[in-house]
Amino acid sequence: MIRARDTLGGVAFDAWYDSLALARGSPAGELRPDTDGLLGGRYRGLLGPDGGYTAQARPFVPDEVAEVADLGAALDDLLPPLAPVALAPGQTWRGPSTVIRRLADTAGAGGPLRR
Repeated sequence: MIRARDTLGGVAFDAWYDSLALARGSPAGELRPDTDGLLGGRYRGLLGPDGGYTAQARPFVPDEVAEVADLGAALDDLLPPLAPVALAPGQTWRGPSTVIRRLADTAGAGGPLRR
């Protein structure tokens, strides 16, 4: 769940899991941690005008959950840096952990759509 609001510095938001199930196979069998200790914990952050995300708070991730998935930085992965300038159709931008390629524009019911 994500709740966002406009601020002078960008878009401020709170995010949280309202339900979560994790599983990972291992030589000892399948690991299925109890995620109740993470549910409701808040991620708080700011998405700046340049697309950069700054974390302000992260929820506590129980050890049992951390063994299966690194969820402390989940929003860092969900909100990677964006290109610092608008891309032309077909142009590619490479960030530290992201590659973004702008698709060709298309026509929509309300007019042209920039992809």
